[in-house]
Amino acid sequence: MKYLNSTLTNSVPTLRLKELPTDEQPREKLQRFGPEALTDAELLAIILRTGTKKLNVLDLSKKLLADSLGLPLLFRKKWRELANYPGIGPVKAITLEAVFELSRRSHTMSINNRMQFSESKSVADYFRPLLRDEDHENFYVVGCDNQLKMLFHKKLAKGQKNSVSVDLTTLVKELILGNASNAFILHNHPSGASTASEPDKVLTRRVRQACDLVGIKLLDHIIIFGNDYRSMADNGEL
Repeated sequence: MKYLNSTLTNSVPTLRLKELPTDEQPREKLQRFGPEALTDAELLAIILRTGTKKLNVLDLSKKLLADSLGLPLLFRKKWRELANYPGIGPVKAITLEAVFELSRRSHTMSINNRMQFSESKSVADYFRPLLRDEDHENFYVVGCDNQLKMLFHKKLAKGQKNSVSVDLTTLVKELILGNASNAFILHNHPSGASTASEPDKVLTRRVRQACDLVGIKLLDHIIIFGNDYRSMADNGEL
C-alpha cells in the first residue's frame, strides 16, 4: 500500500517540540491531564519520540496518521512497510508493530477468563481485534462447553488475501482434545466483502458435517470484515 502524498500546509516554520507551550507537549500533557486528554497524534508522538529535520515528532505523527487514513489502517501496517516511511526507520517501525500487537493481545487477555458467548455478536466482538487488521485471510476455531463458555481458541490457518484452506482432520482433533461440546469457526475478509462466498459456504457445510460425526455442534461461522461481521447462522447459511 502506498502512502498518500499529503503535506502540511502551514507556512509558519515548524517549531521544535520543546518550543511549544508546556501544555501542548505530549509527555507533559499526559502527566498533567492523563492519556485520555491526548489526541491520537499526541499519543503516537510519545511512542515515536523524535521527528525529522523538517518535522517535529508531533507533526510527523499527524502526517503519518493522515497518510495512513487514520489509526485503524495504521494498525494494519507491518514494520517493513512502516520502516520505509520518511522519519520512521526500522527501530521506530518495530516499536510501533510491537505496540499494535500488545493492544490486540490486551483486548483478548482482559476478557478471556470470563468469556461466555450469548450470541453471534459477542463472538464477533471478541475476535474482531484479532482479525480486522490482517491483510490475509486467517481461520480460527473456537471450542466451548455446554454453557457456551470458551474453552480455547486457535488459529488453524493463514491463507491468501482472498482465500484460506483448512484441514478438517486437524480442526476436529483440536475440538476433541479441547473437550468441546460446541464450536464456532471464524475467518476474515481483508477485501471488506460483506457476503459469504461460495467457497465459504462449502467449507461451512464440510465443517458442520465433520463436527456432527463426532457429536460436536457447530453453532456459527462468522466472517469479520473491518469493524463489521456476518453471521452465517443468522443469515440461514449454516
